[in-house]
Amino acid sequence: MKTSSAIHHKLLEYIDGSLTAAEALALEQQLKTDLALRARLKELQASHTTLRTALPREQPSRDFTLKVMENLNYAPSQEAAQPIRKSILLLAGALIAAVGTAILMASGFFDSVTTTLDLNAMKPADLVKDTVPTLNINARILVNAVIIGNIVIAFIVLDRTVLKPFFQKRLSS
Repeated sequence: MKTSSAIHHKLLEYIDGSLTAAEALALEQQLKTDLALRARLKELQASHTTLRTALPREQPSRDFTLKVMENLNYAPSQEAAQPIRKSILLLAGALIAAVGTAILMASGFFDSVTTTLDLNAMKPADLVKDTVPTLNINARILVNAVIIGNIVIAFIVLDRTVLKPFFQKRLSS
């Protein structure tokens, strides 16, 4: 059943007891004649009762507001941030991996490395009747993708763990 938004809000206010006496009387008159509205009221009352009894009410501690107000200007400590030494080691590792594979690529190490993946050998012959194409995998393309991925990771690590803390520290000084 669809009810208008205004009627829906009136029913919720009726359940909460926040309607004036005249509004409550008018709504009760309307409920006597409208079966669909009465059914919607019963649904809302059931939901209201379920939510009120099933969910425990949590009360904040007495000094909650005081603690919040004290911590408004609190800046996160440097101990919470990852130490810069570990970040630089992680960055150095990613860069060494990228430079190492780039050197191997430049020397032609992966130029002649190709393989063919025959998917027909892997298929169950009784289930698949059509032939599946074979895939040629070029190691040079695969290694280029690894190098690019390493460089992207290195830039993300550099930004998040070195540059961002450095500039935040400079900004707060």
